[in-house]
Amino acid sequence: MPGKEVRGRLTVVEKKDTLGAMIRGIELPGLRATLDHLDYSPFLWGGPHKRHAFVYYITIANDSPHTVTLQGRKWVLTSPLGKKTVIEGDGIVGERPRLRPGDRFHYHSYHLVGGRAWVEGSYFGIDESGRWIVVRIPGFALEPPLIEPSNAKEESAEAEG
Repeated sequence: MPGKEVRGRLTVVEKKDTLGAMIRGIELPGLRATLDHLDYSPFLWGGPHKRHAFVYYITIANDSPHTVTLQGRKWVLTSPLGKKTVIEGDGIVGERPRLRPGDRFHYHSYHLVGGRAWVEGSYFGIDESGRWIVVRIPGFALEPPLIEPSNAKEESAEAEG
């Protein structure tokens, strides 16, 4: 079962990957992700089932004493009715950023959704000692400016990102 434990100043996170294998990662104090800005963008279009686009701007800050290399990400989008869409992939916008102590990595990307959704996730990678690390992405809401009454059924939280 996924969970976390605290050992001294390090938090060890356990989760299963997409093949069911258990992954353990360490949350390093001082290594964090923050949502800098979120924009609704009516100009991006994902078709009739993903018609709402949100561009997010994130900073990953390494104020830990360790050099880390981020190798991938996982997003979980949850609709108001609890339907989950999981997006996993290698790299972050095509990069595997290496962050020395004090470094920052800024990027932006987007999610396409059919309606309201709650988004959260994590980045994963390794530190200079080869330990698996996890950086949690703080959760945030995707709220389209208007959902038409004719689409009162659950709208999909499918996304890109």
